[in-house]
Amino acid sequence: MDLRRIKTITIAVLLIIFIMLSGFLISLNRRDKAIEKEANSQVVALLDKSNIILDINIIPEKNERVEESYVEKIIPEDPVFIEKLLGKGYRGKEAGLYEKGDKALMIEGASFSYIAGENAESVKINDKTQVESYCREKLKWLGADEKLYAFSGVNMTGNTVKALFSGKYEKYEYFDSFITFELTENGIKSVQAKNLLSSSTASQEKTALFSINSILLDIAGNPEMDKEKKTSVISIAKGYYIGRESSYKKTMAVPVWQIALDDGTIMYYDARNGNYIEM
Repeated sequence: MDLRRIKTITIAVLLIIFIMLSGFLISLNRRDKAIEKEANSQVVALLDKSNIILDINIIPEKNERVEESYVEKIIPEDPVFIEKLLGKGYRGKEAGLYEKGDKALMIEGASFSYIAGENAESVKINDKTQVESYCREKLKWLGADEKLYAFSGVNMTGNTVKALFSGKYEKYEYFDSFITFELTENGIKSVQAKNLLSSSTASQEKTALFSINSILLDIAGNPEMDKEKKTSVISIAKGYYIGRESSYKKTMAVPVWQIALDDGTIMYYDARNGNYIEM
């Protein structure tokens, strides 16, 4: 048989196999999506019986794996950090409160609030780009890794502007890591922050996420739910949760499912095992 003919037949056979395999995979995908849609519909119906309204369209698609994230936090109670904000010669007035002149620092666990006193800097608070750039420089000054923070926008109030930054690793948010700068045209007026991060590393291994449907069914029995009134789930998101423990500089940020309700309640579930995280 002609070699060219053999090649043509081989290519034709391989093409037929590829088409058949593609059709099989498409059929499997459609079947999986149909099963997933039916499971989601059942979850919506079961929650409705518990006075919980859930739009099927906000249920995330099939679970993916996420990297484990290890973070290094800035410890607000570290004397070096306190001196950076207040200067030498500061005094502790009471537990968690430090002052020097017109500056003050209040610390509670991994959170702190800083009142900057008089400043002689210059920032155009009406220029959003300059506000972000200025605040990113201040993040570096505080010892944080500014690359770990996404700029969430500004809020103008009279002669001041508040600039919010949220902790983020790639496409996932550190839900309890954030910092807000309050600025005037003379610079920082105040700062509020929680779990300020100086570094973040990811493990090579990825963690499979616990079924979101199982977690959604669990919220019906969650003690935070008011079963006497109708409640709507308004968002479901994957991300990381660091926690309130302030004494550990290095810690693992736990992969979590965040569920937000229309009454302002936000619940976190450990995405590795489905356990509810009490705040």
